[in-house]
Amino acid sequence: MAASNESKKDPESTRFLLAEDVRQETGGKFTISGLFTANAVLLTGANAKPGAARISLAALVTLFGGHGEFEVHTAVLSPAGKMLEQNTQTATLERRQALSLVFKWAPFAVAEFGDYKLRVRLDEKPFEFPFYIGTEASWRAST
Repeated sequence: MAASNESKKDPESTRFLLAEDVRQETGGKFTISGLFTANAVLLTGANAKPGAARISLAALVTLFGGHGEFEVHTAVLSPAGKMLEQNTQTATLERRQALSLVFKWAPFAVAEFGDYKLRVRLDEKPFEFPFYIGTEASWRAST
C-alpha cells in the first residue's frame, strides 16, 4: 500500500488515449503515434483474424484534480474478462498538476475480438477505460 498521506485526494477527472505508441519527450510533452479514434483498433488484412493479430498498443491515461502518492494497479481485461496484462507501481500526483501514466504492450496478442478494458486502480479508487479490437464489420455489428 502507498504511504499514508492525510492530505491525499483522489483525482476528479481522467483522459484516456489509445494509440500504437506513446513516448514522453524531454520537457514532459508526449508524442502519440497511430492514435485510434473512438478507442477502436480496427484490423485489416492478415491481422483480421483472432489469434493471428499481433499489434503494438499503448495507452496514455491522464488524471486531474487530486494529489498525493498512490499505489497504481493496472490490468488489461479481454472481452471474456480474462486478465491479460497486469502491473503495479507507485506514482505521485502533485497539487495543480496532472499525472500521466503510459502503458505499452508490444506485441499485444489479440486472441479474440470485442470490448477490452484497461482497469486502473489508484489505491482503492477504480477507473475503467473501454476499447474495442476487431474488424470494422465486427465493430459496427457490436455498436
